[in-house]
Amino acid sequence: MPDDQPGDARDTLSAIERRLRDLESNLRSGASKVDEPSSPPTSQQSAPAEGPKLSRAGALAIAAGLVAVIAAVAIALLVDSGANSPSGGASQEQIALSTGLGSGDVARVLTTLKGARPARGDAAAEVCVASAAAALVIVQPKQRTVGCDGLETLLTVSAAASGVAAANSGSRPCTRASKVDRLQRRRASKSTRKRASQSEAAADGAKRAAEALGASPAATIAAQRSAAARAGSRFDAKRQLRLIAVRDASRRCIAPTAANLRSGRYPLTLRIALLARSDSSSSPAVEAALQQLRKALGGAVPVEAVVKAG
Repeated sequence: MPDDQPGDARDTLSAIERRLRDLESNLRSGASKVDEPSSPPTSQQSAPAEGPKLSRAGALAIAAGLVAVIAAVAIALLVDSGANSPSGGASQEQIALSTGLGSGDVARVLTTLKGARPARGDAAAEVCVASAAAALVIVQPKQRTVGCDGLETLLTVSAAASGVAAANSGSRPCTRASKVDRLQRRRASKSTRKRASQSEAAADGAKRAAEALGASPAATIAAQRSAAARAGSRFDAKRQLRLIAVRDASRRCIAPTAANLRSGRYPLTLRIALLARSDSSSSPAVEAALQQLRKALGGAVPVEAVVKAG
């Protein structure tokens, strides 16, 4: 069924399941009637021809066998609907996006990827059953993701970061990630809002300039990110603020330097990874996504910072 998509296969599986339940119900009912003793035929009635009797256990065994056989066929249909679709089919062009990737400049670059769509479940699992050519997932070291044989990480890149800007007293302050999270949940101060608005204005200006020059969407996003990062740095320098370090899992203090942000060493860096199977990693759709991500997110990483007074 080369034209079937995973959604069609799931509909087929649901229809088969309903039919199997009806069949099982009928078999159970029929078996119960056969097990009940029947009155002998009267003299006016001719006895029906004797056939092989079906016991209740036999009826249930047949139903169970049918369930197992047809379910196996349906599962194979679900997988083959993606794996056997012709080159250029929907599954060969689609990039499944994990939940949590839909905000800010990250969302803007992802919408430019050809075939990008929200995942229907676990994005990596869609790649494993070939219902998507590739997946973009958030890198979470403490959380294990779905995997399968041949699943490769083609690119890991820093998409965004958060932190705290505090007064530059000459010391090297360090804080915990949990404390940064608590500060971010509070009502934003005037200084925090002003820092964010200046970064946003710089990004908007860079976007207009890039579009006027006919830059590609990926290049435009790269320009926006660089402008936002520079605006944040200018704001901090003017007010003698410093982005303070954050303790990692080993309790080392890691400062949000440009190098640490790009590498992901800084603990509050949002990292995303492009995953694909080895047999589809060189497809046009995956190659295009890889190049766009490198160009758009490979440069400066802007930091959304809470300005801490005092």
